[in-house]
Amino acid sequence: SVVFRTDVGSFVIQVHPTWAPLGANHFRELIKADYYKEARFFRMVKDFVVQFGIAADPKESARWNSRHIEDDPVTEKNLAGRVTYAMAGPGTRTTQVFINLKDNTFLDGM
Repeated sequence: SVVFRTDVGSFVIQVHPTWAPLGANHFRELIKADYYKEARFFRMVKDFVVQFGIAADPKESARWNSRHIEDDPVTEKNLAGRVTYAMAGPGTRTTQVFINLKDNTFLDGM
């Protein structure tokens, strides 16, 4: 579990390595590096998602943005409250993640 503290309260992300081993390992590396410290939510789409994952330090963002990770097989659904990596196509996951604000199962195959 990882606790994120914000100006309006805290939330917990429970990481399930069996669901996405490569993604979970990468997320763990980001947490250990304090990548998300001082990061802000930068995209909020009502009844869809809230997104974060751009480091407060632009140099740190640039360093991690080149570290694409391979896609894990999709074994779980994008249900409300679940977190997943944002991506621009296959093999493009880096640091940005989003929290599903509702069931977004149409994203499952992406």
